[in-house]
Amino acid sequence: QGAVLDKNGKVLTRREGETNQVRLTSEDLEALHSNEDSVWVHTHPTNNSFSDQDLAVGIGYGIENCEVATDKYIYKIKFNNVRGQSIAKQLLKDYESLTNELISKWVDKTFEGMSRENAYAGLTHEANQNISAKYGLTYSMENR
Repeated sequence: QGAVLDKNGKVLTRREGETNQVRLTSEDLEALHSNEDSVWVHTHPTNNSFSDQDLAVGIGYGIENCEVATDKYIYKIKFNNVRGQSIAKQLLKDYESLTNELISKWVDKTFEGMSRENAYAGLTHEANQNISAKYGLTYSMENR
């Protein structure tokens, strides 16, 4: 599921999606671009943070604020006016390289007893921290 909320939490648009995907529509983008401090919120079926595609869509379509809600966490990102298709394409490459660098650390944690779900959530969180630092994004994670 996904929704565009205004700065007071009022639902401006609502979207149903598939298990691993919610498509933004022109109505959603209009609501995001015409309402200051609006936010695109969507759910993830696991406790993972933003995917590379989430970030690329945010930057590529000029979305300023995005949140992912999971059972355990709320992840937030502010794109700080970082936008454009060319930046989004580069981010996808950087995210893939970064996760490839981090994966062995998080796989090792599964051998130490961490669940695969928690390890992958940790991997995506660390990847988002690093990618945000590189691109000047503001990223946070809160417990629900």
